[in-house]
Amino acid sequence: PEADAVVFLSTWHHLVNDHGVDGATETLRTLWDKARRVLLFESGEAEVPASWGLPAMTPTPEDWLAVYLARTCPGGRIVTLGRHAALGPDNEECSRSLFAVVRDGDQR
Repeated sequence: PEADAVVFLSTWHHLVNDHGVDGATETLRTLWDKARRVLLFESGEAEVPASWGLPAMTPTPEDWLAVYLARTCPGGRIVTLGRHAALGPDNEECSRSLFAVVRDGDQR
């Protein structure tokens, strides 16, 4: 179902691990299509082992994810909400970026 807000936190990197980048991207596009106003997004970054198959997030994970979200969520304005403390796959402390993808006006 559609919702005003979709919360998609700490999940995308697991989908990449299980279904590859293309599968994870398709899921994100589907969720964006269901978000009437905003999609909140956060993902594992440099702390995720290479074996999970995440793309190289260069020049920085925050920059890469902002570009990825803009490309994957057409019609959305990407807002970086800041960094926050998190736990990586091995329960190590790390920090991650939190994003809001916002639909401005009536774009649907």
